Amino acid sequence: MRKSLHWLGAAFAIALLLGSAAAWAGEMEGEEASLSGLLSTDGQGSYQLTDQASGNQVVLRGSADFDSHVGSTVKVFGEWIEGEDGSKIFEVSRIEPAESTTEQ
Repeated sequence: MRKSLHWLGAAFAIALLLGSAAAWAGEMEGEEASLSGLLSTDGQGSYQLTDQASGNQVVLRGSADFDSHVGSTVKVFGEWIEGEDGSKIFEVSRIEPAESTTEQ
């Protein structure tokens, strides 16, 4: 019985982790999706969005005005594409400031 509970707990933990990854990933490749997180840059034209809860990072690209939002929590809209090396990249069509969670 204890082994069964141990395996059940392990299966639940794995399912929870996979669910978190799926939530961060948004929609499937080629479909409209949105992500929220902290926008950063390496200073050489590469931009990343970091999920503040999990620490996961996503590489961003597109013609949106990334520079004016660096260092801010934002919501980006766009679609997943495959990079030349097979990695997933989020092609951003627009950026908005993230909604404040503080009531006014």
